[in-house]
Amino acid sequence: MPELIREIERVIFETHPSLERDGAADFEELLDMRAGNHRDTRDLETIALAEISDRIGQEMEKNAASRGFDQTNRRKKENNRPIPVRPTKIAAQKGEQGRRSPSTTRRGGGKGPKQYPLLLDGAKYRHRHDN
Repeated sequence: MPELIREIERVIFETHPSLERDGAADFEELLDMRAGNHRDTRDLETIALAEISDRIGQEMEKNAASRGFDQTNRRKKENNRPIPVRPTKIAAQKGEQGRRSPSTTRRGGGKGPKQYPLLLDGAKYRHRHDN
């Protein structure tokens, strides 16, 4: 089989006039001269395509990170909104005296369980929305 291929190459080479051979001594040299530019162009285009593909991948990663950042900011904004305050029994009992802060509710030996409604409600709210 290689002999047949070599014979075909020889015939093709000899069909080209001497002036069109550009100094090539055999079929391989002629093929390299004629196809070399196209091969070089193909190699350059392959490299350019790989670079573009890398840039597209980087942009996709940036977009995904940006979406994650936007979602995180939205969650933070939701978590930072004011916590609704419910009246407590102590505030209702004290009525005219005004509401005491949660940190001072038990000072002075007050009766009943510790009442820290604002801190507790805030902690529950943050716990539900942080997950």
